[in-house]
Amino acid sequence: MKRGTKMTKEQRKRVSDSHKGLRPWRIGVKPSEETRRKMSKAKIGYIPWNKGKKNVYSFEILKKMSESRKGKGIGYNKGKHLSVETRKKISEANKRRGAVPPSRLGISSWNKNLSLSKEHKRKLSLSHIGLKRSEETKKKQSEWHIANPNRKFKETSIELKIETELKKRGIIYQKQVPLCKIAIVDFYLPNDKIVIQCDGCYYHNCPVHYPKNHINARSRDLGQNFILESNGLKIYRFWEHEINKSSVECINRINEIQYEKRTQS
Repeated sequence: MKRGTKMTKEQRKRVSDSHKGLRPWRIGVKPSEETRRKMSKAKIGYIPWNKGKKNVYSFEILKKMSESRKGKGIGYNKGKHLSVETRKKISEANKRRGAVPPSRLGISSWNKNLSLSKEHKRKLSLSHIGLKRSEETKKKQSEWHIANPNRKFKETSIELKIETELKKRGIIYQKQVPLCKIAIVDFYLPNDKIVIQCDGCYYHNCPVHYPKNHINARSRDLGQNFILESNGLKIYRFWEHEINKSSVECINRINEIQYEKRTQS
């Protein structure tokens, strides 16, 4: 059959039936340099049939494809132990083609600034209805994020103000430190075992500005305080409006208490 010739439905069905149960020849076989050169040369000038086309598959076909892949694993190397050199090569290849998540490499995601149609948004919204994470899943995700803090954090304006004041006073501190497997704290003062948390008024249910907010963050914060304090740490939480009013007064509160403690001892 000549390249570019479309197959009939009957021909596609025969090809599909003939491939069922067959193991691809590539799996476990490393082609020679000559074979790779021929394969590369054969692809020169070849244009995929779906290049530049949108909505090639209908919603029903995409749904069937998704269901057919469930439980079959992802990728040829799933479950395999890869060497450091192999992982490094895979990482470099992903960087070149932009396949690594932007949160890890700072690469713009493929769908950035992509405008979705109203119908597409409606389907996405309907597909998410009724999906809820179990408590066990939430716990596992929380533990993973706390145990893997080596990622970029977006510094908030109130954190920058507190950091500026700490630098002015020459106070030794650490940022975004995981403690007691319960939280990644904003600032940790190792010499005095002090934790400083900068709480945004909206996301932490500030009793002054957002007392009736639907976000239930206060119970979580109090639970973190209890565990951190039981491990011998002193917790200071400053609200967003307190820091914006005066970050100097916030740090003064810490210094006064620590000074009184030292003079009594």
